[in-house]
Amino acid sequence: SFQVLLGIFLGGFVASSVTNTVNNNWKNLFSRPKYLVLAGIFCIIPNDILYIFAFKYAPAIQVDLIVCMWPMLVIILAAVFLRKEIGVVHVIACLVAFCGCYIVLSSGMKVDQFQSEYVFGYICAFISALLWSIYSIISKKYAKPTPEVFALYCFVGVVFSAIMHFTFETTVIPSMWELLVLLAMGTTTHSLAYY
Repeated sequence: SFQVLLGIFLGGFVASSVTNTVNNNWKNLFSRPKYLVLAGIFCIIPNDILYIFAFKYAPAIQVDLIVCMWPMLVIILAAVFLRKEIGVVHVIACLVAFCGCYIVLSSGMKVDQFQSEYVFGYICAFISALLWSIYSIISKKYAKPTPEVFALYCFVGVVFSAIMHFTFETTVIPSMWELLVLLAMGTTTHSLAYY
């Protein structure tokens, strides 16, 4: 849910803010490449929001399958936009992955029997994977995000997650254990993925 995403982004923002304050990193924020900042804001935040939407409109296992295709999208985008050479193994891997994805999504049905009620969820999941792939290429090729830029990502994430939560969801008061888990995710696994 967007409430969960809000908690994760909040945990990341608090942790990164403390780190930046202790290390006096805030002064470097405006000297970072603008395209890196914009890439994070327009790729990371929509990526997570679309990921949540996808779960609302399609089965979770199928959503995760589509989103986990982002490495194949990175290979394709790198070949097209960065002129990276790809070998036969890469091509075969991508074809196998896309065929496997189609088989799982179609559940063995014919094209005219495709589960159209899940299409919106599939589209959200695919765009989510595409945005993450674009961010991955930009951050790996041109510049890695720094702690102060990451804090900005998390702050924007908190704002947009809060807007989406209060617009589409009912607030659920988490237990202390659930709150600690969210904060831990925000300061570890979810945050480290952006680097």
